[in-house]
Amino acid sequence: MEFVVSWDTEPEDVLITTSGVPAVDDVDAMIGTVRADPHYRGTGLRALLDHRGANFAALSPERARERADRIVDVRRQLEAARIAVVVARPADYGVQRVLDALIVDHVPFETAVFYSLEDARAWLTAE
Repeated sequence: MEFVVSWDTEPEDVLITTSGVPAVDDVDAMIGTVRADPHYRGTGLRALLDHRGANFAALSPERARERADRIVDVRRQLEAARIAVVVARPADYGVQRVLDALIVDHVPFETAVFYSLEDARAWLTAE
């Protein structure tokens, strides 16, 4: 999966736009890129993942579980973050909800899945 990281977009702190079929190692690459950037400030990060160009439905159940495990492994790097995920297709929405269910009890950050950037941004700014 390819990704582009953009900083200081409003209202999120970081926008990550993805395309292609995701792989398990993409989690490490994205988080590493974000944390290595001078804009990264740590706690309280508001991130918007625009996965409308990605195909999460192509993930096998085993790969989805591995991806969830990887997210849990790096959880300490995302303390108190809010992460909004935007997808284009119902199948991708379903995969994202499964990923959320697999990590929810193991991570210190909040995630939510949306079909529109506007709804995702509204959630990121809600208290």
